[in-house]
Amino acid sequence: MKANAAKSALIGPLNKEKLNEKIVALIKQLIFSNQLQVGDKLPSEREMMEETGVSRSVVREAFRSLEQSGLVEIKQGGTGGAFVVFNLQKPIYNSAFDLYSQGKLTLAHFVETRKAIECVAVRVAAEKATAEDIARLHELNEACRADTGEVLQHRQHASNFHIAIAEVSGNHLSKFLISAMFELLGELRQDSSQTKKFKQETYLLHKQIIEALAAKDADLCEALMAKDIERVGSMKNPPAHKIVRT
Repeated sequence: MKANAAKSALIGPLNKEKLNEKIVALIKQLIFSNQLQVGDKLPSEREMMEETGVSRSVVREAFRSLEQSGLVEIKQGGTGGAFVVFNLQKPIYNSAFDLYSQGKLTLAHFVETRKAIECVAVRVAAEKATAEDIARLHELNEACRADTGEVLQHRQHASNFHIAIAEVSGNHLSKFLISAMFELLGELRQDSSQTKKFKQETYLLHKQIIEALAAKDADLCEALMAKDIERVGSMKNPPAHKIVRT
């Protein structure tokens, strides 16, 4: 009780909204300072109530805010709870989802935006790529060719490849933007199938991009990346009511 009283005195007479924001800021600080790491489980709602002296509704709202920010994942069940994640692309995904639902975003916009981001990212990656980076990209691309043919698995491999190039470029914002777009594209394309030819072309294009990166040929990297991205433009825009926000 004394500890809770001391914490309440430290916090001061704040309203419910301020208390919620204070808990969010505290947990963010713990995550960004690596005192809490990905996979760690946060205290339960009851434990948080006892430690901070606030109501369950305040704790629940704080957890919900952290989940929307992509820093916490809420799992149900006996082994569930609030776990630390690092999905900072989630707010971008949510905004893009809303734009698509309103009819203000089309697949053509995805192509345009991806080219603007990824063609720059691959040019920077061509300057920075190390032998280790090239080896990792080859490994990711081989996984794309060796998958079982399951559509979602193939898309995940392709997504991993493009995100890895953004990582090589060193631009974290590019990485999160690309991650968000691939996540939403995955939702939009749930019912679409990919032919064996399409998958083979993806593998070969990615292999050519890797070879261009290894040769530090930025112009060729950009041209190949644009070609790879433009293939998405041949898809039809699925109706927004057929996709469900994750």
